[in-house]
Amino acid sequence: ARAVLAKAGVPVDPLRVKVTAELERLPKVTGPSGAAENQYASGRFTKLVAQSEDEAKKLKDEYVSVEHLLLAAA
Repeated sequence: ARAVLAKAGVPVDPLRVKVTAELERLPKVTGPSGAAENQYASGRFTKLVAQSEDEAKKLKDEYVSVEHLLLAAA
């Protein structure tokens, strides 16, 4: 993703710092109920993944990659 963002003229390091800070603000799952099998994707994340799959199909790509996620997020 770094190369794609850099090629698009996005300042990657400040973006990384901002994204990391935003992720740190999110609530954390802890304790026995926080096991991987007890975690679920949010509606927003599910929608992002579906849009990423649509981007891959439009580009006739076989797999969803970081580039497709970036396109969907944009």
